[in-house]
Amino acid sequence: MSLMRKGQLTNETIQETGGRDSDNHVQPLKVATDGTLLLGAGTSATEVQGTAADGTVTVGNPVQTGGKDGSGNAQTYLTDALGRAEVNLISGQSAITGGAGAVGASTPRVTLASDDPAVVALQIIDDWDEADRAKVNPIAGQVGVQGASGVVTALTQRVVLATDIALPAGTNYIGRTRLTDGTNDVTTLFDADSGAGSQFVLGVGLRKIASGGSVEAGTATDPLRTDPTGTTAQPVTDNAGSLTVDAPVGTPAFVRLSDGAAAAGTQTNPVFARLSDGTDAALVTAAGELNVTATAQPGVDIGDVTVNNAAGASAVNVQDGGNSITVDSVDLDIRNLTHVASQDSVRIGDGADLALVTAAGELNVIATAQPGVDIGDVTVNNATGASAVNIQDGGNSITIDGTVTADSNRGALTNRSGSITIGGTSQVLAAALATRKYLLIQNISSENLWVDFNVAAVQDQPSIRLIAGDTLVFESSYIPTESVNVIAATTGSKFVAKEA
Repeated sequence: MSLMRKGQLTNETIQETGGRDSDNHVQPLKVATDGTLLLGAGTSATEVQGTAADGTVTVGNPVQTGGKDGSGNAQTYLTDALGRAEVNLISGQSAITGGAGAVGASTPRVTLASDDPAVVALQIIDDWDEADRAKVNPIAGQVGVQGASGVVTALTQRVVLATDIALPAGTNYIGRTRLTDGTNDVTTLFDADSGAGSQFVLGVGLRKIASGGSVEAGTATDPLRTDPTGTTAQPVTDNAGSLTVDAPVGTPAFVRLSDGAAAAGTQTNPVFARLSDGTDAALVTAAGELNVTATAQPGVDIGDVTVNNAAGASAVNVQDGGNSITVDSVDLDIRNLTHVASQDSVRIGDGADLALVTAAGELNVIATAQPGVDIGDVTVNNATGASAVNIQDGGNSITIDGTVTADSNRGALTNRSGSITIGGTSQVLAAALATRKYLLIQNISSENLWVDFNVAAVQDQPSIRLIAGDTLVFESSYIPTESVNVIAATTGSKFVAKEA
């Protein structure tokens, strides 16, 4: 505090500058008889004095407020150029360090109060050991991490290798490893040691390069092949089966049997070869004869085949193989054939159907007209009159030479008369009848009656209109066989209908 007032500082000039006590009483500043400014009560209070001999306080004269030492000497509080008090917090040091840096003699020592909450936390950290570690959560949202081996859970830490660190070198195995393509595991091993020892190897499937990707090799469609360009002879065996040799077309292929050292097969020691198509083998009889079946090849003439059956020991069975046999002969004599059931029979057919002979031995014949061809007179024998003879014109006409007596139709009429059930709605007068021979419809009402066939009738074309009193008749020349439908405007309108 600076007192800027001029003149002698006395008790009479002191104003209310000492503040107030706890009872709110004014505490004045006091000046001793020698001019010393007293701070506090009594004559022993801390003195505030000037450097002048008379103890006056003037402008520019530093105020000594340090009190007195044990010898009665005044102690001066020093200030810097800005008027701030120079205080030495550390004994023997003129200042203290500030800002960041290393600890030195001028760095103040700080300790926590015994009731500071940080003291408890520091004590916990001080007690950390193997039994009580730091409570930290490396995985967000999880308390703690897993230890030892086990299954993966949310507490398992994820660990990856840095991209710039190579795998460590070593000879040890990393657990049990297995080959896999990500879906299928390689699990089967094979012992490749045929002796007493063991050498386990993986099974390998052979693959062949092919368009669109590799295919399995060693199959029927992709067999393994031996390169014939080498100098070492390649042994070939049929393994009790057969070998197929593809010879060049049109070029004879000579096959020499050998045991690898000399040619095999002599008159004394023959080597037998079997003729086969890969499925069946040719048969040689006990008499040394080769059984041969001459089969026709489409479009290929196998020449003349002579059957030697002079001895006539047994009949020669000639079959057409489901086709036909053509016999070239000007006069084929079959008169000496004796008919036996299922034998010695000749059937007449066109290659698809056969002529039918009845149990009475009669041949069924249908005389069909050929366009532009006269098949002559045909006599129909129907003397017994067991059943009517149906004669059709085939969509043309039949000409009868002679007198024709027409038999008039006779029979009972069926009554189809009635009335309109619902005015303005078509109804069925008579159902379709394929044998219809006569039809009559008469309108006996006072309004129009409309008629149609096979479709619902309407009160307009294309239906037929019958005005009051009109009659519609179908007979002899043309009679419709479809259903008959009628319609009129008013319910109850009557009509007459007869059908035969």
